[in-house]
Amino acid sequence: MKQPTNTPRARPLIRATALLLALLLPAAGCYRSVPLNDGPEPGMRVVAALSREGTERMAERIGNDIVRVEAEAAGAQADGWNLRLIRAWDRSGREYPWAREAVSFPRAYVTQLEQRELDQRRSWRLAGAVTVGAVLLGRTFLKSFFGDDDTGNGTDPPQ
Repeated sequence: MKQPTNTPRARPLIRATALLLALLLPAAGCYRSVPLNDGPEPGMRVVAALSREGTERMAERIGNDIVRVEAEAAGAQADGWNLRLIRAWDRSGREYPWAREAVSFPRAYVTQLEQRELDQRRSWRLAGAVTVGAVLLGRTFLKSFFGDDDTGNGTDPPQ
């Protein structure tokens, strides 16, 4: 058996890994947001965009400059929604994780409400890409570290 080798043979593995990551990162989010016409059902995952007034008035409860939240709907009243926050984003796009704390949002403070749902087509594409990537990385790894013993002519060596 050949001894594992280092740098020159490991470079294709590094390149393959970088390429795989570059291809998979944009596809990693397998959810899509669909606009809601009615209020959310309890347990539904939603994304709420806040109005300027909502951002200002809710700052004490959810943080400064928060413009969008992802949450699980906990209930609804005539004038708003009870949401269990999962994450929030500020104006600069910075994400803040939450631990599903309950917060009530008046309807007047929400400019857009969308349901987060699993995108099956995108999920299957991602699963296929991961599988193909794993096979390619495995082949590259084996060739990089253990060489290619194939002589290419299909005959046994002379004895």
